[in-house]
Amino acid sequence: MFLINKIKNRICKVEWQVALRHRESCELDFTLSRVPFTPIPNSFRYWAADPFIIDFKGETLLFVELYDRLKRKGLLGYMNITNGDISKYKIVFETNCHLSYPYVFEIDGELFAVPESNNIEKLLFLKWDEKSEKFNLVYTFMEGHSLADSNFLLWNKSLYMLTTPVSKSDNVGTLEIYKKVADKKYVPCSKNPVVVDKTQARNGGKIILKNGVFYRISQDCGKGYGSGLNILRIDNISDSDYKETLVKKVFPNSLVVSGYQRIDGIHTYNCNDKFEVIDFKFNHKFSLAEFLGFFLCKFHIFNKIVK
Repeated sequence: MFLINKIKNRICKVEWQVALRHRESCELDFTLSRVPFTPIPNSFRYWAADPFIIDFKGETLLFVELYDRLKRKGLLGYMNITNGDISKYKIVFETNCHLSYPYVFEIDGELFAVPESNNIEKLLFLKWDEKSEKFNLVYTFMEGHSLADSNFLLWNKSLYMLTTPVSKSDNVGTLEIYKKVADKKYVPCSKNPVVVDKTQARNGGKIILKNGVFYRISQDCGKGYGSGLNILRIDNISDSDYKETLVKKVFPNSLVVSGYQRIDGIHTYNCNDKFEVIDFKFNHKFSLAEFLGFFLCKFHIFNKIVK
């Protein structure tokens, strides 16, 4: 029985999925209107989480973590939803570690990303290649730091990184801030960690500017990973200070996803002028691909089979 339960726990995993809705169909972003989100289907091999949406050169691009059930790690994927069409995800970046949280941003007409890559204790700075529709690695930074879900904010002409350190005992409970002082170099805020609270420390989406005010989306992990989201107004950020105010909490049972009577969690929210995107989870779902991936990895043969 013990062996059966152990195998069951390996192949019946939490699974995430992305959903979106037209922003014009709800009152405002951040509201919990009953207008449903439309789920974007997962595939046999991949499920998706951590959606980031961005307008780039007249198109609307949706970037996600694509979890490969066979390789048992996250990759970066995307789809073009300019006209509201939902197509298949395309893999745009893969490396030898788990990747997630594809924080995307534009600088001078170029598209870049800094995903989570805490397993290799450094951050990756990626540049988008429009022709190949893939990201390429430009450089690495923050070597020796294991960081989760990093956001960047330009405040009073200084660039700050808001991020969560990952350790064996905790990956949700603290928020730290680093200020950029030179190319590829960031220094810590003297008051780090600036937030110590598993109900609102870790980022859960890109910082949103609304009516001249910056709002940080964070995860509420008080009752487990994916318990909910927070909307926090950023009041001040500097080398030696950070202040924010809780505006609203968002819980899974407040959201409506078409085709689902119940969702078990949420941990990412992003938006642009047209769409709002979230991810949601359902617990302990059996997947044949997860089952195959478990044995391929267990016996170290997936590199010979999985491409």
